[in-house]
Amino acid sequence: MNISVADCLVCLQGQTTLFKAEEAFFQLIFTKATELFGLALEKLDKQLYQKTKEKHAPGRVHSLGRDSRTITFCFGTVVFKRRHIEMPDGSRVYLLDEALAFQARRQFSPLLMAKIADLVADSTMRQVAKAVTSLTNCSVTAPAVDNIMRGIGQDLTLVRTQEAKEEEEAEPGERKSVKELYIEGDAFMVRGRCARGKRNHRQRNLPFMRTVHRFQIYEAVEKNGTRHTLINRHVVSHLNRVVAIRELEAYLMANYDLSQTTVFTGSDNGSGYEPEVFADIAAGALREIHVLDRYHLNRKITARLSGFPQEIRELVRKAAHTGDKDSLDKALDTCQSLAAADETRAADRTEDVRLLRDYFARNWASIEPLADPTIYRQTRSLGCCESNHRRYTYRLKHQGRAWSKAGLEAMLRIIDAEQNADFFASLQETELLGTTFMPEVAETAEKDINLQALGLFKALPTKHVGVRHGGIGRNTSTSSALGQLNKQLNMGSSY
Repeated sequence: MNISVADCLVCLQGQTTLFKAEEAFFQLIFTKATELFGLALEKLDKQLYQKTKEKHAPGRVHSLGRDSRTITFCFGTVVFKRRHIEMPDGSRVYLLDEALAFQARRQFSPLLMAKIADLVADSTMRQVAKAVTSLTNCSVTAPAVDNIMRGIGQDLTLVRTQEAKEEEEAEPGERKSVKELYIEGDAFMVRGRCARGKRNHRQRNLPFMRTVHRFQIYEAVEKNGTRHTLINRHVVSHLNRVVAIRELEAYLMANYDLSQTTVFTGSDNGSGYEPEVFADIAAGALREIHVLDRYHLNRKITARLSGFPQEIRELVRKAAHTGDKDSLDKALDTCQSLAAADETRAADRTEDVRLLRDYFARNWASIEPLADPTIYRQTRSLGCCESNHRRYTYRLKHQGRAWSKAGLEAMLRIIDAEQNADFFASLQETELLGTTFMPEVAETAEKDINLQALGLFKALPTKHVGVRHGGIGRNTSTSSALGQLNKQLNMGSSY
């Protein structure tokens, strides 16, 4: 089963081009790897069966036959047989499947599924299927990629649910105490697709909008030139706002001691994101300051005063950002007078001014902190939640036309895990990757199963190439600047 130099030589001499030679060697490696791994699995199954028989009385463990199973790994598709065992208590199990945590009806290995899901977060199902099929010895279709994405999403959901439950029930341990903490929340819309049978045949394929709720926590903003980086950011997104808040609060409870922390919160104060909601999230903090998002404030002013002169809009905006209530009232009174003087659209413009006045009255407590000079740096740090939507909206809107509820929830879990930099760590906590198998089996010395011969479990030695020398090619025009430099260097080397 070893790959020798003679096998490599056959790949080189038996082909007409290097392209074909590399392709032949590529297939040789994967063929040998799948055959070898299949034999190792069958050998391990035999050893597990023998050890199980030794633990019980003679004749109490029966083999019901050997069933075939096919699993696709990163290095190829492996076909192997394992024993179906009847235990003394009457239960029937596959010892190999239990030892290696092979889940039923899953045709792909945990590592391959994790890597495919990692790619799906940035590319469409069809593009990922093409990439995996082209670069590996695995053949994957776009529907299979979609199923893998949903399976990984379900595994991540189990982890997040269990983590939230454990963090709520656990005793307060060693938690981080920071001077300042920032919490933001916002929502965006994604086109949805109804499941089959949920609507009638005429409405089944009609799109509708689903609301995605997002929250993020970070400790500070680090500025590097024109780029801003959020320190220790943690994001939570879900289609259910209550679930998202529950996971957010569990994360806060498990990682932060807020007794000496000033929490700055920000949102657009829309439905579900009112100041009271963030006050409940930051319960127990030394101080909580809620700030209305600048982007939404400016957009509201521009939308309501779109038909008014630019000077009036700037007066209203300046009064709002400086917290000058008197100047704001005067500017809105001027707008109201201008609206009444408009003979064509007096009613509409007057209504816009009234709605804007009500908006300021309703959110003034969240607007005043924008003018506080003592917390100017902190309030300027808020507002990045809207821009952070881009990582989600590009994949969910531009690269996805419509999403079912299950598919959207799975994709949100995957993107969240990538944003939090704990994608593979979270998968290792699931049943998918979490079972640690160390079967106590006998050492094998058979010559046909020699994993070390292929170098699969040891690093290949690297060869030092020494100092690299460079030079300017002679095919450069002598009249060019590079040609003149080459001429001078050659002249200098002759001395």
